[in-house]
Amino acid sequence: MNRHRAQCLLQRNRLAEPVHNARGASTIRGLNGSVTSARQQEECAMSGVDLDTRVETYTVKIRGAVQGVGFRHAAVRRAHALRVRGWIANHDDGSVNAVVQGPANQIDLMLEFLRHGPPRAKVSEFIANEDYSERRYNRFEQH
Repeated sequence: MNRHRAQCLLQRNRLAEPVHNARGASTIRGLNGSVTSARQQEECAMSGVDLDTRVETYTVKIRGAVQGVGFRHAAVRRAHALRVRGWIANHDDGSVNAVVQGPANQIDLMLEFLRHGPPRAKVSEFIANEDYSERRYNRFEQH
């Protein structure tokens, strides 16, 4: 086991109480009082270490200046980097809809990205709801 992988696993074992996450903000307080930043979480998630094997699925609606700014393309790239599955699509009302699925730690990071979008996006409303369906996606696609 490489050093980074061991640190990620150790970090996961210390996590206790979310202070912030993709549903609120971006840090987690450990049992020993340590704080794990979103960047540290992302590095672990992108390293391929599966820190949480429970698959979560969220449906997401994003409103604001989110079409014509590269939102879907950036989301696909981020989803592939995080190894989450699902889809993202423009809606006729000017919003962007998405379904994201994967381990909880990667989903938190993906939701955090979608909450803000790429630099040119201006998100005015972000709604994410857990979806308890049994459907499983094989990859992340842009529709």
